[in-house]
Amino acid sequence: MRWNGGYSLDGYRRALEQAGFVDVTARSLDAHIRQTYRVLGRTARERAETTADEAARTWILTFADSCDEIQAAIDRGEFGWGMFVARKPA
Repeated sequence: MRWNGGYSLDGYRRALEQAGFVDVTARSLDAHIRQTYRVLGRTARERAETTADEAARTWILTFADSCDEIQAAIDRGEFGWGMFVARKPA
């Protein structure tokens, strides 16, 4: 995962290459992580509707709001997820 101020996908790729890795392939998984947080937020809100305990409902709704904030951060390019496949010669 990447928060604002950290490496970008290309930055991580360059760091791997500088560390001696070759055949570095990078893939952004931002759309997947965004979908994950969308579903988590929606599911949390659905659970909150059926939760009798006020403290638990408040916690669940706060979590759902956090999921919304993470989606917005992904849209702004402040948060991302990527996968790298590389080889390091012997």
